[in-house]
This record gives sequence, structure tokens and C-alpha cells, in this order.
Amino acid sequence: ASFIPLALTLAAGSRRLTLLVALNSDYFVNDLAQNIDAAQGRVDALRYDGLRLLASDPDAPPGTRRDVRALKLPDVESGRYVTRAGDGSARLAAYRASSLYPLVVVAEIRGDYALRHWYAEAATLLAVLAAVLLAVALLGVAFYRRQLQMLWQRAELRRLQRVNAMVFASSPVASVVVDEHGVIVSVNAEYERVTGYRVQELVGRSLFELLSRDGAVRFAERT
Repeated sequence: ASFIPLALTLAAGSRRLTLLVALNSDYFVNDLAQNIDAAQGRVDALRYDGLRLLASDPDAPPGTRRDVRALKLPDVESGRYVTRAGDGSARLAAYRASSLYPLVVVAEIRGDYALRHWYAEAATLLAVLAAVLLAVALLGVAFYRRQLQMLWQRAELRRLQRVNAMVFASSPVASVVVDEHGVIVSVNAEYERVTGYRVQELVGRSLFELLSRDGAVRFAERT
């Protein structure tokens, strides 16, 4: 195990005490290794001169050096930047330097790994959006087909009405059309010829009036 010495001076009245602490870097390295896969990212604790005090990457052990000129220490104590790994993948990096000790912690993580949750959420959102758009499109097609069907039905109804009107008007059989209350709505030409009544005299009158005894008598007189 490697240890990092730390010294802290304390004042106790007129006396000054210096505490010397040795940190076991293996504890921090093991904790980092459990949370960050070495293939996905790494964390380095460095001196200002780039000497590694501890690292999560086994290929960059403590005692090796790292180029920290881009961090602009000690003028800048924190920052973020993007770097490229050896395989060309983008790595998101952030660092934080201590204002009391010449120590800086640098964390790097693969961009695609850091954004994996965002990618998953974006894929889910796109899938839901695609399903909604498909449903809307199907509803639109169904509505359009329904409208076409209704237009065709109305056109067919008008055609049948014209045919029926032509058949009714030219029929050799005296015919009369009444509503649900027995009121005459229309008569054809043959009915006018047989009864002698004109259509203006019949429309709006009750058929039962013509079929009553008095109506039958008047009907007989007209015929």
C-alpha cells in the first residue's frame, strides 16, 4: 500500500502542534474502482507539478506524472474540458484544485457513457412519439375514409332520390305520398289526372279528409 503524508499545524495557546497524517491511497482507489469502470473513466489526484498521488486507473499508478499545463494551475482552481482518448472517443473532464494545498483532483469519463441515460430516455421518448404519430396518422386515415364514405352515401342518396322522383312523377299509377300524420306531401301527375285535384289543392291536406264520406262524395263528384 502507498500512503500520502499530510501535515496540519494547530495552535493551542502559546504552543503549536503539527499533526502528521498518512492517508492510505488504496482505500480511495478501491472505492473509485467500484464506482467507475477503468474502461469508462478515471480519477487522478495530482500535485500541481503533475505527480500522481493516487489514481483509479491501474495503468497510471501513483508516482507517475501527468501533463497538467492545460489546467493553468494555480491561477484557475476549477474547470471543465473535453479531451480525446487513445481510441478517439471523447472524454468529458472536470478538475478541482485546493486553495490550501498544492493538490488537484481530475475526473474523466467517456462522453457516451456519461450520456447513456440521456440516450435511453431520448430513445424512449422517440418511441413514444413515433407511436403517437402513428396513432394520429391511423386516426386521420380512418377519419378521411369515413368522410369519403359519408360523401359517397349522400351522393348515392341524392341519386336514388332523383330516380325515385322520376319514377314517381312518370308512374302510370296514381300515387300519393303522405307523412307520418297522414298529411299529403306530394302526388304524381296521374293522381292529378284521375282525381281532378291539382297538386296545390292536395299538398298539406289530410289524406283521411279525402277518404271520409264527405271527401269521398266530393272526390266522386270531381271524378
